[in-house]
Amino acid sequence: MISTQKGPRAIQELVVGDLVKTQDHGFQAIRWIGATHCVARDGLRPVHIRAGALGINLPAQDLVVSQQHRILARSRIAQRITGDLEAFVAAKFLLDLEGVSLGPVGEVVTYYHLLLDRHEVIYANGMPTESLMTGEQALYSIGQDSVSEITSLFPDLMMTAGIPARPILEGANRKQLIARHVKNNKALHAA
Repeated sequence: MISTQKGPRAIQELVVGDLVKTQDHGFQAIRWIGATHCVARDGLRPVHIRAGALGINLPAQDLVVSQQHRILARSRIAQRITGDLEAFVAAKFLLDLEGVSLGPVGEVVTYYHLLLDRHEVIYANGMPTESLMTGEQALYSIGQDSVSEITSLFPDLMMTAGIPARPILEGANRKQLIARHVKNNKALHAA
């Protein structure tokens, strides 16, 4: 369920032009929406995040995302590591946290992608997460036909939506963040 101007709505019901709630810029129009269907194997297995696993009522309901989809970490631990209170971390790196697991192999899964004028913090099942960022990995995951469509319709979005809305934790910083949250039994997202 994506937070929109009309309240929470199922992502599969959203269309271009619908207004999505963002953390930084109020309600923003969906410029492009796409779906990728695949068999859950290896890096395509979904990540299941149990309701409340990442903070108080976060997510509000179980959330299923791709392994590359980034979740917003908001904690003093993140601030100590990066200097920023908030940072994005890919869902596949949250698997050491209680209530986060990989989905089963072999199911057919559908991943949805929302593109806004810029990369934004949006809300899925109440959890702060990301809109589509037009980085190399994201563009690979949506397929060449979708990339061609976005490039021809919205050439400027390839630049503006490619700038991260928050720092993206990678490498040693990411490992340290998750390890310290696990060791200290602290929520990944503290208000």
